[in-house]
Amino acid sequence: MQPQHLIALSMAILALHTLLVLWLMARKRATALREGRIDRAYFKLYRGVEVPDDLRLWERHYANLLETPVLFYAAGATALAMHQASWPLAILGLLYVLARLGHSWVHLNGNRISLRFRVFVVSFVFLVLYWIVLTAGIVRAAMA
Repeated sequence: MQPQHLIALSMAILALHTLLVLWLMARKRATALREGRIDRAYFKLYRGVEVPDDLRLWERHYANLLETPVLFYAAGATALAMHQASWPLAILGLLYVLARLGHSWVHLNGNRISLRFRVFVVSFVFLVLYWIVLTAGIVRAAMA
């Protein structure tokens, strides 16, 4: 396996994880509708209706997966498009994805805030390092 393969694979794993969370959230919403725990009107504007905590947790988590991971996808796509794939980037990307998966586990299984925050910080550090390594590679290539 080459670094570019691991970079693409890391992005694919996180994207598939995001889609899985979306699917599970949709199932939980459908169940809540069937059970009468949420009013159908909520889905018009996503406001004005009390949302059960278990659904709000999944909604917040899905939103989390569309926040900082966007920067990861952008960096990965940039690395691949600009031929900047390297082992440091590939490893940092994999570590970022593993940290995000850990964040999901903590958030959706007990939601211990202090642990969730620590796992988030770890993922954030990997993401910042990812961008630093990528930027340094682009600058080196531009000056060559």
